Amino acid sequence: QVAAAHDVLDLSWLDDTRPPADQFAAFRALEAGEKAKLVAYATASTTQSCFARDRQRDSLMHAFEIEIMPDIRAHWTPNAALFNRFKKAWLLKILGEDLGLAQEAVTLASSSKKEIVAFCDKLFAEPFATLTDAQRAAVAAWCPPMMQTAGVVCDEAEPASESPEPDSEVAQAA
Repeated sequence: QVAAAHDVLDLSWLDDTRPPADQFAAFRALEAGEKAKLVAYATASTTQSCFARDRQRDSLMHAFEIEIMPDIRAHWTPNAALFNRFKKAWLLKILGEDLGLAQEAVTLASSSKKEIVAFCDKLFAEPFATLTDAQRAAVAAWCPPMMQTAGVVCDEAEPASESPEPDSEVAQAA
């Protein structure tokens, strides 16, 4: 069925002699009905996130999917229900590496997982006034790696790990 849908698509905008960005601009100039068909086809044929793809080989699809993917954080905020699912070491990694709260991660390393979950829940519910602008932005944008959709590019050669590297400051403190 996906192959049949492909046969009726208007692919005149897809010209391999032009850079992917120019092809994407031509796609955007298509009529709404034609774009809807292409979006439906791309959605149906996509079985993995664009962020797990090789950007160099499939730059057009990567740019296209970034355009249509929703920003999860505009509709959802991480909370205790999510944090309870993570291992203590990963919570400390999130705090120390992803959010730039290394000192807090080291301090919390000797705390129970329940206390770390409570800290994270409060942090995301209402970011602390003592955060720097960079930390506040990180808290406002953070979500689990497989949910990141707001134009974030993951390096497929380095899959997200469930625990920090053994030599990291947070892992040593844990």
